[in-house]
Amino acid sequence: MMRSGCRMSLVMWIRVWVMVAAVVDVLGGGCLIAAGMEVGCGVRFKDEVASFKVAIFADLHYGENAWDEWGPRQDVNSTAVQSFLLDHERPDFVVYLGDLITANNLPCHDAVLHWFQAVGPAVDRKIPFASVFGNHDDASFEWDPHSGVGPDEPLQTTSRTELMDFDMSLPSSYSSSGPKTLLPSVSNFFVPIASSDGTRIVAIMYFLDSGGGSMAEFISADQIAWFTTTASKFNSDAS
Repeated sequence: MMRSGCRMSLVMWIRVWVMVAAVVDVLGGGCLIAAGMEVGCGVRFKDEVASFKVAIFADLHYGENAWDEWGPRQDVNSTAVQSFLLDHERPDFVVYLGDLITANNLPCHDAVLHWFQAVGPAVDRKIPFASVFGNHDDASFEWDPHSGVGPDEPLQTTSRTELMDFDMSLPSSYSSSGPKTLLPSVSNFFVPIASSDGTRIVAIMYFLDSGGGSMAEFISADQIAWFTTTASKFNSDAS
């Protein structure tokens, strides 16, 4: 989805009440383990009220029309709106739901700079976050006569894997490149949410790469099988 004057097509606030997914043991350092696998540390309900607020931003499209005044101005506006909402709502977690950048408007191998602009408000506030890909995040450059880039100039794009590696290197990122068996699909992972005392998992957020850009746009049978297998490990005692 290309952005218009209103760049944020979705800003959703979700209050997640307690959903018992599994009973787990606590590892050293506060990490959790379930069904024989370590599943993460650090994301917890803050108190006994059992609420967990998630902010979801989609279709931010940083870097779009980078060659004119309108594009960079919209990036500044998006950062301002994100900053206001994060400061006002104080969410426990932020989800970036695809199309963080418009790679098809970025002729250089520097998409990570725009990616950092997109997630920067969460990073600056040390709010845990995770990102998934949309169809524009690694799309091939689309030549525009106003871009200043000649149609015959060699171009480099930033791959899904490179973008995810960068995202994962950032403080407070809970993104993951997911199982290599699902490549070229990359952002397939889950983030468990622990109780406030860290003794059990009370909710799990699942993330799936729906493709687009450099790959076909669909959820594969292998992704569905991965989700089903993973979910069954957390719900092995469910009837």
